Amino acid sequence: MKIYEDFELPSGGHLYPYYKGQIGECEGLEELERATPTQRQDSLICDILQKCLKEPFDVGELVMPDFVYLQIRGRVATYGKRYDYPIECPFCGEVHQATNLNELEIIPFDVEKWDKDRVIRIPATNDIEDRNGDEIVLRLPSVREREEIKLDRSSAHAGVMKVAYAIEQVNGKKKNAIEKESYAMELSQAAKRVILSRVDKLANFGVSLVQKFECERCKKVVSYPFHCRTAQFWLPTVD
Repeated sequence: MKIYEDFELPSGGHLYPYYKGQIGECEGLEELERATPTQRQDSLICDILQKCLKEPFDVGELVMPDFVYLQIRGRVATYGKRYDYPIECPFCGEVHQATNLNELEIIPFDVEKWDKDRVIRIPATNDIEDRNGDEIVLRLPSVREREEIKLDRSSAHAGVMKVAYAIEQVNGKKKNAIEKESYAMELSQAAKRVILSRVDKLANFGVSLVQKFECERCKKVVSYPFHCRTAQFWLPTVD
């Protein structure tokens, strides 16, 4: 009988209705090992995770912080909490081999901060005067949208789509996909940079990109970057 573990996504139901569930052992991971760098790896992971859920939902619709968290819960359900992730202490040189995935720092979703930060005004420029002062309500692109951007062969068009996918409303009105793309194309470079910078700020919740631990030898606190969006993350830990 398949064993499931409970999970609750970091966004806590503020971005979509599904945020709690149960996840079991992941199958089909060999597909990740065979995948080439040009293939849609995130899509493969979405498919794998979706099949692991007791009550499936569209994993591709998750924003990146929730997607990363669900990957970690999927790996724990499959291989356990230990993950070999060698880190050398910069103070004494001691190498720490493993990370406890159940003890990773999780940055909580701050509703008040989210509601405040997602509303911006286009900065005044001389490029397009009728856009100056527009109020934009932002959103985080989904995993599926981010992958579409990544696979866009035109870097210029991909840059426009990054901005378009980040827009939810302009001056209180929702726009469809075509209108968003057209609007993003007309924005100044300064406005685009402001939007993308704010989107990065909105994504600051979930699994912290900088983790900490106390070195067993020198007892000093070590900070290190944590990454899990690689095929290696899904390989089993061998004692």
